[in-house]
Amino acid sequence: MSMKIQEVKLADIKGPAFRIRTETRELDPELVESIKTHGLKQPILLRPLKPPYQIVAGLKRFEAFKKLKYKTIPAIVEDLDNKTAYELMLTENIQRRNLTAMEEARAFREYLDTYKESIRSLARKINKSHAYIVQRLLMIDWMKELPIPVRKEIQKEIGYNVTTSHVEAMTRLEEPEKIREVARAIKEEKLSVPQTAEVVELVKEQKLPVERAVETVKIVERARESAGEVAEQLKEALVKATKEIRVTETSEGRRLMESYMFLGTILQSLNDERIFCLKHPHKKPMLEWACCHTPVSETHGTLKKKLGMEKGG
Repeated sequence: MSMKIQEVKLADIKGPAFRIRTETRELDPELVESIKTHGLKQPILLRPLKPPYQIVAGLKRFEAFKKLKYKTIPAIVEDLDNKTAYELMLTENIQRRNLTAMEEARAFREYLDTYKESIRSLARKINKSHAYIVQRLLMIDWMKELPIPVRKEIQKEIGYNVTTSHVEAMTRLEEPEKIREVARAIKEEKLSVPQTAEVVELVKEQKLPVERAVETVKIVERARESAGEVAEQLKEALVKATKEIRVTETSEGRRLMESYMFLGTILQSLNDERIFCLKHPHKKPMLEWACCHTPVSETHGTLKKKLGMEKGG
């Protein structure tokens, strides 16, 4: 089998061997510009089909050459059977992240049904875990629970950002419009799986609008990040207070002990993730300290003054 690179006329190439990419998307302008400036670094892979040829690997590069109105393209031509060609196409598209999660799921299902291979065998051939393939296949089952118009819109909205866990979380909602809104939020806000689950929980259990639920989850996340920074400051203050308590038995020592206990309570709340609660969910979300019901900003200021971390008070 020859691996010789040859120039093949674009007019003799009639598209991919299999339609693994089912959703249309725009050609990457950076790829076109790179080929125009630096040429093609890696030839495409073709298989002969009583000419014309079929593309096994390199569909995007082929499309870029067409856009640039080139007449020929560097290619390797190999005589491949359908099963091998499908495996090579899958591997390249997954490695280059050319497929959405649903495209991967459908391609896996088609391969397993057509060639009667096991999931473990497919996993080895495309260098993915058994769990990765199973999760993609489960996505097909979960999608079946949604109305067809919603299913199509979700696939369009989410694209590459979706995982099976995203879909599983969304199917907990019963209203198609709510599902559409969450799908758009996953795409626009780049919601993680835990964030999506929290949004769904607020929409389903607290009856919050999707937009408000997303806003709430984002606020809580930012507050947790800030709390982590405060926790580090508190730990330093605790170390300092502990040392001072050991060398004094005065009223000042008792004051330091009170500070020590107060800080310990807050740190424990941080560690238990109980520090925040949502107030007035029907209005703009507000965060409060769970241990003392004082606004976060006010508590931070009071605490810093008490510990001598800032002047005043």
